[in-house]
Amino acid sequence: MRHTHLVTGATGLIGAALVLELATHPDTRDIICLVRPGDSDPHTRLTAALTTAAQAYRTDAETVAQALRVATAVPGDLTQPGLGVDPAQVRTPGPTWFWHVGALVAFGQANRRRLFATNTAGTRRTVTLATRLGAEAFHYVSTAYVAGHRQGEIPEQPITEPTPRECYEASKTAAERIVRNAPLPTRIYRPTAVIGHHATLACGGPYSGVYGMMRRIALHHTLRPALDGGHHPIRLLAHPELQLNLVPVDHVTRELVEIAHATTRDRIFHLSNPTPPTVGATLGAIFGQLGIPDHELVRDPAHLRTPDLHLAHLLDEFYSAYLTHDQHFRRDNAQGVLAHPERSHFPMDDDLLHRFFAHYHRHELARRHPATAGPGPA
Repeated sequence: MRHTHLVTGATGLIGAALVLELATHPDTRDIICLVRPGDSDPHTRLTAALTTAAQAYRTDAETVAQALRVATAVPGDLTQPGLGVDPAQVRTPGPTWFWHVGALVAFGQANRRRLFATNTAGTRRTVTLATRLGAEAFHYVSTAYVAGHRQGEIPEQPITEPTPRECYEASKTAAERIVRNAPLPTRIYRPTAVIGHHATLACGGPYSGVYGMMRRIALHHTLRPALDGGHHPIRLLAHPELQLNLVPVDHVTRELVEIAHATTRDRIFHLSNPTPPTVGATLGAIFGQLGIPDHELVRDPAHLRTPDLHLAHLLDEFYSAYLTHDQHFRRDNAQGVLAHPERSHFPMDDDLLHRFFAHYHRHELARRHPATAGPGPA
């Protein structure tokens, strides 16, 4: 029997790609997207998001037409009681799957209240609505970084003793607990650091995660002459041999849909890259694209000079943890249900890393920091 899919966060990076993926699945009847009201009406925002994502991923015209045909927008806000939704607007005949992808990505204590209002209380409201609608399944997109301070192998298991590094992680960990205790069948998906499409390199939504780290390094680079006259190499606290788990957005959404349709008793799945690049290779590509030949990776904070502390402050604990925490995300549950688990592998050599960050540098970062917009190496 074909399903109706209810999706939050459909205008975001993963959400828009997910709608495009669901649109052509033979199991899909229609897709209802709960879109937060903004400067334009929800239908206009959804159409713009899907069109932008389709262009970024060079999606074929037939898929785009199908997505625009089966996807409809309904106003919804995670911070409002009942999401501000009249259940009659989203109740349809036949089985319904609820996809909760929407979230606030922000960092620091100043954002704590907003993070818990959106990510935690918003998840509780979403579960309540899904239960009220009699949803057949509830699919929740979390983050692999609910692992917090844990290091080593991270299993696909509930977080029973949270050790968050940041308010964002804490809000998502609390949301996972709500989903695990929901009175309907649930699955939790934990992507790692999501990057652009594996072939086009582009993001059809916000460039966050490792791109946010690149933005902050770029900002520091523009300020460096005022900090030390540009006389010393930039020093950054990082362990170059560690893995930095970058996963393409299309790999994430393909696995989301395939795992959701698989028969399994497992409930938590890491959507990660089994063959990720190293911290050193990734930073080398970032510094190379920014035209910063002189940089040093150090393990001891005592080796940071005063100007380097400015960059350390910009990166804060969340971004810095990418570079210093040894985390290996196990994929036993995910690999066990994927028909072709080898398709998940995405090795990234130096050339591919440079091309990913060159694309971002040319198409996005230059708009934010024109001073870094020189041609740079390809």
